[in-house]
Amino acid sequence: MSAPADKSTEKTGTTNGFAFGEAPKTDGKQSDFVFTPQTQQRSSVSSNKSKQGDNQAGDDESGHHDLVPQEEANVYFEPLVKLQEVDVKTLEEDEDELLCLRARLYRWGQALESEEMQWKERGTGDVKLLKHKERGVVRVLMRQEKTLKICANHVITDDMELKEHQGSDTTWTYVCLADYSDGEFKPETLAIRFRNEEAAQKYKTTFNEAKDLNKAGAQGTDEAKAEEDLTEEVAKLSVKESS
Repeated sequence: MSAPADKSTEKTGTTNGFAFGEAPKTDGKQSDFVFTPQTQQRSSVSSNKSKQGDNQAGDDESGHHDLVPQEEANVYFEPLVKLQEVDVKTLEEDEDELLCLRARLYRWGQALESEEMQWKERGTGDVKLLKHKERGVVRVLMRQEKTLKICANHVITDDMELKEHQGSDTTWTYVCLADYSDGEFKPETLAIRFRNEEAAQKYKTTFNEAKDLNKAGAQGTDEAKAEEDLTEEVAKLSVKESS
């Protein structure tokens, strides 16, 4: 009786017809399935990358793939209508500027949504005290800073008195009987507020000096005639709004 074959020997001795690293033999036919060693795969990949890099370098040197800078368009269109420059006069050329300060102006009037009276802002900008070079009349002129629309335009008369508004040392209120900012004479109650107390006091001092100048210029005539002359001066010196 023969001894049984060793199973471990049978398992290690055979590898199901193929081996790693070489082509398996199957009945005399060569199989297409082969395990390629990793070192050979890496070398082939690196060689392909080097060839691609050489091709890109060659393309860059030849300049085929360089971006061509575009020329800037220099096109000129002839205007259909030619506008001539117009010398716009504000009539301030005939006056000397005594004072110019930045301020905010309010007017006492009726609210749009109700019949209640309240302070309504007229604008923010530079308020000027201007003295006419020939007539010697001093007026108040103020424009809105962005639109240049006139929000105050009146001669300083003797009956105008600057008063503190609710104890504020930066805001003055006064009554003007003939303001011409809207193109017609009408009475206004105005409040003007300055940035600080120093600017407010400077305005009051110059305002009172201008009041004395206008009063001195009106001497020799009766009070009614002087008031009429001053209002006429405002109409003559009214500034046209910039378009």
